[in-house]
Amino acid sequence: MRADAARNRQTLLVAARQLFVEQGVDVPLDVVARAAGVGTATLYRRFPDRASLLSAVAQLSLAECRAVAEAGLRSLEETTAAADAEQAWQDLLQAVVRDWVGPYLLTLVRSTALLDDPALDEARRGTLGAIDRLVDALRARGVLRGDVTSFEVWSLLLAVARPLPGVPGSHAAPLVQRHLQVVVAGLRPTGAALSGVPVTQRDAEAAATRLAAGPVEGQAAAAR
Repeated sequence: MRADAARNRQTLLVAARQLFVEQGVDVPLDVVARAAGVGTATLYRRFPDRASLLSAVAQLSLAECRAVAEAGLRSLEETTAAADAEQAWQDLLQAVVRDWVGPYLLTLVRSTALLDDPALDEARRGTLGAIDRLVDALRARGVLRGDVTSFEVWSLLLAVARPLPGVPGSHAAPLVQRHLQVVVAGLRPTGAALSGVPVTQRDAEAAATRLAAGPVEGQAAAAR
């Protein structure tokens, strides 16, 4: 891809993500093109339909979260300082909030979850893998409790990143940060033992497969 084409693509993705945050994922694509400073024809050459744009935006945010997780892991490999472990954890928290906050979150996740898109699947798995390795390292450093999985941490952060419906934009960011503090406090290793069984990414994927298969096939799959 030429340098100017790559710049146009990145500009479109950043503009689309911002508009998804502000207006939802159904924002007209010509509005996205105008916000990016390109023509509608340019947008459609890069992204022939809304699904491909949704997928690319999701991949952008996933890649950015993965980069933060991998940077945190590298920093932990270079030092044993407790402050560095805490900083790696805080960097991941803020990256998830920054990249996934907004009313578009659940719609984007639900929309892209149904896409038959190997690149998106790979991005999702790569990001969860990086978070899994970082969570393991943070548990070993005593920053996180030992009875939660990386999938549960990721799911909690995504839930926190979405402000409550009807909350004005001026109050959303402080509310998200407040909720983030509550979640972080609950993930400290000093908390009481949790009931129930930890949920992994594989568990969630199996449940999604059963749901997609329908009640009869899903029950048969669960029995296998």
